[in-house]
Amino acid sequence: MSIFLAIFSEIFWLSKKKKLWLALILALGVLVTVALFYQEFLFLTFDSESAQASGIQVARLESFMAMLAAVTVVLAMKVVGILLVSALLVIPAAAALQVAKNFFQAMLISTVVALASVLGGLVMAFF
Repeated sequence: MSIFLAIFSEIFWLSKKKKLWLALILALGVLVTVALFYQEFLFLTFDSESAQASGIQVARLESFMAMLAAVTVVLAMKVVGILLVSALLVIPAAAALQVAKNFFQAMLISTVVALASVLGGLVMAFF
């Protein structure tokens, strides 16, 4: 893999069916996991000491959250490149936290902003 492809990547990486299905299965796995552990992740994110006091296994959950983030970054890196992944992890979340009333709203808004950014960039690149 060249440095150029690592930084900017290639959207056609997903053109083969096996790679597309692998990406979809991993993305769905991350989404389902976040949905199942939403309350624990929320508690851990805002106050890990209280989470530990309430019986949540903080070390295991932090490792699990790091693994989910790694899977997300690797999938996104293959599609949009590491340069854009770092921006897509920070900017939509920061923007969503400015306008959202609760954490769930912030997650939805940041997802919409990130998807709109990627799709808008693809449309502008092809036309």
